[in-house]
Amino acid sequence: MIDINNVSISAIFNDIKQILIIYELSDENIPGELISINSFGEEKLGYTTEDFYGHKFKDLFSDNIYDSIFEDLKNNPEFKDKEYTILNKDGIFLDVTLNNSTYKINDKYLGILIGEDISDRRKLEEEVRFLDDEVVNQKENYEALIDNLTQTQEQLLQTEKMAALGQLIAGVAHEINSPLGAIKASNTNINDSLKSAFEKFPQMIGDYSTEEKDALLHIFKLARESTPQVSSREKRALKKEIKSHLDEFNVENSAFIADKFIYMGILDNDDSIYKYAALDRFTHILDSVKDIISIFKNTKTISIAVEKAAKVTFALKKFAHQDHSGEMSPTDIVDGIETVLTLYNNQIKHGINIIRDYVDVPMVTCNADEINQVWTNLIQNALHAMGQKGDLTISVRLENDMLLVSVKDTGYGIEPGLGEKIFQPFFTTKKIGEGSGLGLDIVKKIIEKHNGEIYFESEINLGTTFFVKLPINIKNDPND
Repeated sequence: MIDINNVSISAIFNDIKQILIIYELSDENIPGELISINSFGEEKLGYTTEDFYGHKFKDLFSDNIYDSIFEDLKNNPEFKDKEYTILNKDGIFLDVTLNNSTYKINDKYLGILIGEDISDRRKLEEEVRFLDDEVVNQKENYEALIDNLTQTQEQLLQTEKMAALGQLIAGVAHEINSPLGAIKASNTNINDSLKSAFEKFPQMIGDYSTEEKDALLHIFKLARESTPQVSSREKRALKKEIKSHLDEFNVENSAFIADKFIYMGILDNDDSIYKYAALDRFTHILDSVKDIISIFKNTKTISIAVEKAAKVTFALKKFAHQDHSGEMSPTDIVDGIETVLTLYNNQIKHGINIIRDYVDVPMVTCNADEINQVWTNLIQNALHAMGQKGDLTISVRLENDMLLVSVKDTGYGIEPGLGEKIFQPFFTTKKIGEGSGLGLDIVKKIIEKHNGEIYFESEINLGTTFFVKLPINIKNDPND
């Protein structure tokens, strides 16, 4: 057995922050008995030098891995950067990058195996690969949905209901494409950040001083726990304030550092940060933390974007559902209204303020597809009347044994004297090409079919309110 207990050699051996294993090697490069392991290796693998007595090199590997490393030693014992899985004392696999060197001491050949634990990196790579696959699947699904919507647009325009749905397609496509763009951009950012983080990783765990590592962990903790919700104007003011504090500590590159703090959401005046800012490699530390924080921020962006796209897709699926039986069934009226609002979100979000005035109401027995067409036409007309800017108030309540729904806009209003004309076929106040004049006629027929009532109140320059009354339990008309 080789004695390596010389004090200076042992101290160096055990101070190295990589797995070091010494083993016997024959002159034919065949690995034999295990000799010693350093402190870092003991921590990672659970073995001690005493555990090695009676164990051979091959005991560290599964059979197929040992066959591979045996071939590498046989062909070139001085191999570098080979990735393997090594077994710890409990039989658990650990992903490592191995370098092997050979020495001849007192007519005896020794091999020194140097290993770096890459388990965390492998795990992160697997998570990113999984996320990439999910993003690709979501992207393909949504692109297929957009293609299907585009292909069916001409067919939808054959009736007023289909025309209304056709007008929604562009908005729905935009609502889906927006999160797709966010997913694609975030995915690119994640890949770039991972690449940058891996390039800097050796320096972070290698030659950083204790104080530099403390600074990195402290900044990462602050950035990870931060959940800032501030406007661009507030960010500019905070950047100026942070820069001023940095200047008080005579920190160079104060504007650059302030920018990094703002990006990572570190907005509080924490004097401990400014103490670290005096470190020579502080900007490098910030860049390292920024890369990691960027991964968290972009995965959150992807989650939000997928959730948004899924909500729009679900609403469209419900809206486009066809009940060919023609039978009426219990229907949640508020849910139908919210489905239409979701599909019109692209037109609503830039200038329309939605005011919801809902109370708990029972389910209404009706044809859900037809009733949803009523809300579609009334909401679409209200948005058009307001020029896409104003307040849209939707109220749902009970009045005796009837359900009362009102849709109120703040548009120009309906000219006095038009009265029942607005419900007549082909009558429209819209410009040529903007409407067929069939919408309100169809709406009235649907409401009458359900034994309900529709009427309106309007005042010039103040807006219009349409009222729809529906009986809670509607009987099918045998003549339909």
